[in-house]
Amino acid sequence: MFKVTQSPTFWATVKAEVRDENGKQLEVSWRQQFKRLPVSEVQSMTEVIQENKQHDADFLVQVTTDWKEVGDDDGNALSYSEDELRKLVDAGFSRAMLDAFYGGYPKAKLKN
Repeated sequence: MFKVTQSPTFWATVKAEVRDENGKQLEVSWRQQFKRLPVSEVQSMTEVIQENKQHDADFLVQVTTDWKEVGDDDGNALSYSEDELRKLVDAGFSRAMLDAFYGGYPKAKLKN
């Protein structure tokens, strides 16, 4: 049975590709927890970004609540913080995080 009421947050897997020091393409991934916002609010926030009135990092800070499987240079677990999130954005991972966020929202299926 479909339940209309959903949890206030959801977990999604963020996937990205990076190159190592030898030029080899690697897939990296981690789990990120996002706030589940009303679609109307997501649309408004997205419009603000598209109009270049807000940076991706600011949007992601507003919607991210936690993460798992993110480590520092020594392989130690890295706790979620706004500063660490902004570092990931600066390293080029904003598109992957946004894709994971938007992927958590339902998509209607069309019949042919």
